[in-house]
Amino acid sequence: MKFQDVKKCQEYIEKQSEKARLIVVVSGRLGEAIVPSIHELRQVISIYVYCKDKKSHEQWARNFAKVKAVVVELNELISRIETDHRMQKIVEEPLSINIFTTSTNASTSTIGTSTMGVNGQFVFSQVLIDCLQRIHRSGNSQVWVIRMVLCSDNEPELKYVLMNMKQQFGSGKMDLRTLGRLLSEMSKFDLAEKYFIRLLEQLPPSDPLLYDLYQDLGKLASQVGSFDKSMEWRQKAIALQQQNELAGKQSYE
Repeated sequence: MKFQDVKKCQEYIEKQSEKARLIVVVSGRLGEAIVPSIHELRQVISIYVYCKDKKSHEQWARNFAKVKAVVVELNELISRIETDHRMQKIVEEPLSINIFTTSTNASTSTIGTSTMGVNGQFVFSQVLIDCLQRIHRSGNSQVWVIRMVLCSDNEPELKYVLMNMKQQFGSGKMDLRTLGRLLSEMSKFDLAEKYFIRLLEQLPPSDPLLYDLYQDLGKLASQVGSFDKSMEWRQKAIALQQQNELAGKQSYE
């Protein structure tokens, strides 16, 4: 879509589904007017400023993280968008996590202080961070891997629950299936499905983990009410199991 009017462009973006992902190319003059209004919209993932005065527009553009580049050449613009798009396919959306701690002065009956709901969010967030610390996901993908260090996990009321949950998700190298299971328990179903399917696409047809992944995806679909989809995944799991059993019998004979 092309727009000459800043207001109409903004209205178009705001009307898009929150699941939509838009790349916006703006001129220098119009960009300076519209970028502050659209920068925080979830639909907008990348902004490129295509202008004649690169130095001037870089000054205001540096205040907005979604502005990926300020360019003056069309070939450079196309090349940059293509490169960033490839990277976007590798890297999923960042996880938005709220970290909570208990408060000894807070009333346990007050929502948003030290209730079980908040403690649950805290524990799952800590386990997720621990999983991310141990995940293996590429040696040549040009993706930065950031190692994080927990400030503290010594809250007396949560320590043993946290230790137990970490044991459930293992202590060795993390894989995409385990991360997907954790995200599922955190009710981040869309992200969990993405990681399950990404691992599914990476595995060879004979990998025994395929059966478990089909079952995981079936359970995930039923959790969000997609029962037909759930049946499809489970049927694939059954078909794979029958295929493996048949192959085993033929090998035995």
